[in-house]
Amino acid sequence: MRPWGMALHLPPLYPITDPRSEVPLSIQIQRLGEAGYPLVQFRGKPLDAAAQWTELRTALEGAAARGGWPAICVNDRADLAVLAAAEGLAPWGLHLGQTDLPPAEALRLPGLGACHLGASTHGPAEWNAPDPAFDHAGVGPFRPTATKGDHEPPVGLQGLREGASALRTRGVAPVAIGGLTGADAPDCFAAGAEALAMVGEISRSGDPRELLWAAQAARWAARPVLVRGQGVVIIGGSGA
Repeated sequence: MRPWGMALHLPPLYPITDPRSEVPLSIQIQRLGEAGYPLVQFRGKPLDAAAQWTELRTALEGAAARGGWPAICVNDRADLAVLAAAEGLAPWGLHLGQTDLPPAEALRLPGLGACHLGASTHGPAEWNAPDPAFDHAGVGPFRPTATKGDHEPPVGLQGLREGASALRTRGVAPVAIGGLTGADAPDCFAAGAEALAMVGEISRSGDPRELLWAAQAARWAARPVLVRGQGVVIIGGSGA
C-alpha cells in the first residue's frame, strides 16, 4: 500500500486536456490553473511523442513558475514523465491503463518514486483487486463518450456506486469518468466518487470556474461532515 493510502483527497473536478481543442495542451493547463483547478491530467493523444513532450515540458515549466499550480498527472506516457523528472520537473502523478506499464515498475523509474499512480477500472474484477501501488482510480465509463471511441461498456450510476465502495475499502480514491456533465455531480458524489474527471464538459465551458465551484458545493452537500485531517481541497487559493 502506498504510504498515503486513504489520505489522498482529490479536487471535486479533475479536468483532462482535450486533444480536439484548437488550444495547445500547455495553454489549456495554464488556463485551468488560472480558473482555480488544482490538478489537471495531461493527455497528449493523438499528438506524436515529440509534440507531446514539447507541450508537457511547457506545461510543467509554467506550473513550476506558479509554485506548482496546477499539479499535473501524465496520462500513459511514463517515458515523458521520466524525461520531465530528469529536468527537475517531476509530475504529480502518472495515470496507467490496464495494459500499460505495471505500476510497481513505474515507481522504479528514475524520478518517479514519489508519483501518485492512477488506474482505469471498468468492472468488479478491477474494483475488487486494485494494485496496491495505485492511490486513485477512474471508475467508468459512466456513459458512452465521444472522447474515447473504443471504451468499455458503460457502468452507470449503480456501477459507480459499486466501484467506489470497493475501491474506498481498499484505500483507493474513486474518480467517476466517462461522458459526465456538471449535472451529474450530485448523483456521482452521493454514489461515493471522490472526484469527477471531465474532458469535453470543461473544455467547452464558458465559465470553468463556475463548474468547479458548483461541483465543490455538490460534494459538500453529499458529504457535509468534515473529518479533522481531511480538510477541504484547495480551490483557487482558498480552503482548509
